Amino acid sequence: MTPELLLAEDNAEDVRCLIEVISQAVPVESILVTHNSSDTLDFFFGRNRFAGRDLRQQPRLTLLDMSLPQHGGLEVLRQLRDNPMTHRLPIVLLSATADPADVRAAAAYGANSFLRKPMARTGLEDLARHVMDYWLDINIPPPPPPNREQI
Repeated sequence: MTPELLLAEDNAEDVRCLIEVISQAVPVESILVTHNSSDTLDFFFGRNRFAGRDLRQQPRLTLLDMSLPQHGGLEVLRQLRDNPMTHRLPIVLLSATADPADVRAAAAYGANSFLRKPMARTGLEDLARHVMDYWLDINIPPPPPPNREQI
């Protein structure tokens, strides 16, 4: 089953909080959590434990932590935007800070949105509710990419 939402986040408390809210919008079994950049990229490109999955089936939304272990969220974003199969996927970057350089870099790499994670749990819950409302209820996503032969 293809997840409706991919959450790339290494902070266990943030994962618990976000899943609690996200699961009100989508079934918990349709949420995939990755904890580092390698697993995140492996999912999107069908490598390692995700080998053989249908790459035309992608999540409706990806929440991507800026400080993801190994290569970081910006590198994951860059690789996703460089690939014709993933370059149009909705990707929201999450960060504990709103460093202007990070915001500029995220925009330059094609992030759909850059959000600062509030420190308080209630703030993170509110943020997650707004993100789910917009991206899964209000927003109309792009159609799936054509088959590789059509690119």
